[in-house]
Amino acid sequence: MIIKRIIKIILTKCGFELKRVRKPEDESKDIAYYCSALTGMSGYNISINSDLSVSCTCSDLEGEGVIGNLNGTNTFRSVFLSEKANFMRAELANGKLPINNICYKCPELRAVPKCIAEYYSKHIEMPSNGIMLENCSACNYNCIYCSRGKVAENRTSTIISVDNMKYIANEIRENKIKTIYFFKLGEPFLDKDIYRKLQIIREINPGIDILTSTNGSLIDNSEKVAAALMFSHIYISIDGINSEMQNKYQRGADFDKIMDNVKMIINRRGSSTTPVLIWKYVVFSFNDAIEYINEAFKKAVEIGFDRLLFTEGSAPANNIDNTKRYNMKDFIPKDIKYSLIRYDPGYGMEFDLHEKNNA
Repeated sequence: MIIKRIIKIILTKCGFELKRVRKPEDESKDIAYYCSALTGMSGYNISINSDLSVSCTCSDLEGEGVIGNLNGTNTFRSVFLSEKANFMRAELANGKLPINNICYKCPELRAVPKCIAEYYSKHIEMPSNGIMLENCSACNYNCIYCSRGKVAENRTSTIISVDNMKYIANEIRENKIKTIYFFKLGEPFLDKDIYRKLQIIREINPGIDILTSTNGSLIDNSEKVAAALMFSHIYISIDGINSEMQNKYQRGADFDKIMDNVKMIINRRGSSTTPVLIWKYVVFSFNDAIEYINEAFKKAVEIGFDRLLFTEGSAPANNIDNTKRYNMKDFIPKDIKYSLIRYDPGYGMEFDLHEKNNA
């Protein structure tokens, strides 16, 4: 671990660590690669899917990133160190991208000198910082540009069973995993047994951080609210300030119902600071006007959200125009004084609604 930290410091100073591959044709004989997820350094992209397959990426809609399966007697460790995973590591170290259409745009890919890539291909740690866990790969929305059909074709099961969740929870404990991202390509709260499954994970792994991302529409009864209270953070995707605006992309959304659901969580949460509730506002051309952004801040504060996150959307031009205002200086209204606590192009700009700037 110390050696890896030293290598990272040296690479950063030399400019290598920040180099990202943008196109498959960027491959060069002089540069090799390693994947932060496959080395175990990432805390996000390694994922256990709804059919117990295990992937190296959050976006393998057609199963290209599958490195093994937890069915039968396979352990998480044996899958992470499987022949398929080791083949991918070796390909990267040889300057090749094992999944061209995914690797080159993945934030986990690093371009480094060949000797460093070879080191990382052989010195593997289990991803104890965190993994994704897709309890459900189905969804109750019909969003434009969603590849749900591809996911359905490549998952042999859409929901992890209670018994399999017990097995996974023990694997999480065995590998000392600190954080679970309880979502991937489906709607987590479509799972009728979500409360019981979260209960199992927490019983076997007390103190673990569990985060989720949801559209918020199905947290509409006492058991689902109780499940919501078991998360440390909940990202709620609401792409607009009313139902009409939301349905331009999130077809099936009911803005008022979602806000009522959020209020129920807040009421049940009481004086607790968890779960932290984050309104995730994906920005397109139809919802990026300054008055809409201002109204989003207003509504978020009125309802009781803890944070408001704006992230740049991406969709084919023939369906929805991508935003042009997002990267402009006046995207955030001048009179908004809430503290910007994080900005990352791959994540977005996140504001703390409990803290204002002194200016």
